[in-house]
Amino acid sequence: MPVKVQFEFGTLEEFYDFFETLKGNEPKTKVTISEDTASATPEWEAAKEEVLTASKPVSKPRKLAPIRCRTCGVELNSDNWYASMKKKNARQCKSCWNDYLKKRKAKKGKASGKKTKKPTKPKKSTSGWTPEKRAAAAERMKARHAAKKKDKSSKSARQASNDRLRKKVSKKAKKSPKQKKTASKQKKEPTLNLKFESAYAVVNSQIYENSQASVKSVIEALVVPDDEREMMEGIVLKLLRGAAAHSPNLFGVGEGKNPTLLCFGPPGTSLPPLDQIRAQ
Repeated sequence: MPVKVQFEFGTLEEFYDFFETLKGNEPKTKVTISEDTASATPEWEAAKEEVLTASKPVSKPRKLAPIRCRTCGVELNSDNWYASMKKKNARQCKSCWNDYLKKRKAKKGKASGKKTKKPTKPKKSTSGWTPEKRAAAAERMKARHAAKKKDKSSKSARQASNDRLRKKVSKKAKKSPKQKKTASKQKKEPTLNLKFESAYAVVNSQIYENSQASVKSVIEALVVPDDEREMMEGIVLKLLRGAAAHSPNLFGVGEGKNPTLLCFGPPGTSLPPLDQIRAQ
């Protein structure tokens, strides 16, 4: 705990003698000089300044610890530390960083399944071969080349035959646009004819029995699915208008939401033939 002490001296000689002993030691006491015991003379001010400077602790510059590599512990400097790593404060020397990159590259190569090149065997020297041995080696090489050529020719022959077969199949499969149109028409015409015939039969029976036939009644009698309803309504309407156009004295069509064919003839009158109605 610091203690505050006040000293009084009669003369300057006593003051100097007392504080002469404190210059070599670190002062642990704080000395205060009262204004009434000393006048503001230059000598007194100089003595006061000397005492205050001697009592201040001397601050020593702080030494920074050297930066070391986190892997090997070597001190890092401009020679063994990359500038980019120094900027990011990555504490690793050049040699440790390069070793790490090599290990990572090798590990990636194994993970990706890359095949490492096998060391090639040194070629055998043929300096000591006899003429017979050289001739035998030349024969073996000729045989290998002949086998390779034969294999290539057989492969090319098989490829050519396969190409010819593909061309034949593609020619059979391909059809001209006209052939496609005629085939599609032939497929559509029977179904369309059947629809006309079924609608004609229902309209004819209703005219024969009731002397009238409407689009709605014919569709209900045919039991048409929803996806074909619109097409069948068009077929029935075409039949009604065709009959009225063919025989205007016997038939008339009332237009509206539900077009109806009326028969003006006696009961039991039938419709004109289907082919004549479709021709109108």
